[in-house]
Amino acid sequence: MDRFIAVLLLSTGYYLYGIAGEFPPDADLFPKVIIVAVIVLSVLMIAFTFRSKPPQIANHALRFPLKDTLRPYVIFCCSVIYVLLMGVAGFFPSSIGMGILILLVLEAKKLKIYVLTIGGTLLFVYILFSQLLKVPLPTGMLFQ
Repeated sequence: MDRFIAVLLLSTGYYLYGIAGEFPPDADLFPKVIIVAVIVLSVLMIAFTFRSKPPQIANHALRFPLKDTLRPYVIFCCSVIYVLLMGVAGFFPSSIGMGILILLVLEAKKLKIYVLTIGGTLLFVYILFSQLLKVPLPTGMLFQ
């Protein structure tokens, strides 16, 4: 199944790269970079499907605590709250809040690394979208 999905991604990437070639000269760079990344990752995915797989553990031997089972749902709810809060508080306050929530939900141990990751990601998004691409980030109703 993984090989099928990888081939589907590879062929879709090839098709989309052709479509991106029809974009205006400066507008085609970002889509092409993303599409090339998807193509490279799908080729790697195809290569990894040919590796031998470790022996499977019986399903009854796997026991997950309730908090590990609920964690993806909590992350999804946090993401929905993040999107809704972005319209009210704006991108940066919402992103900082989302980062803190995710740190709490994932029970982060290396706090310094995660805080630097959140800060670096926000800085990257600000430089890429606000400065280079001139795309305004949501300011929210509170800060208008």
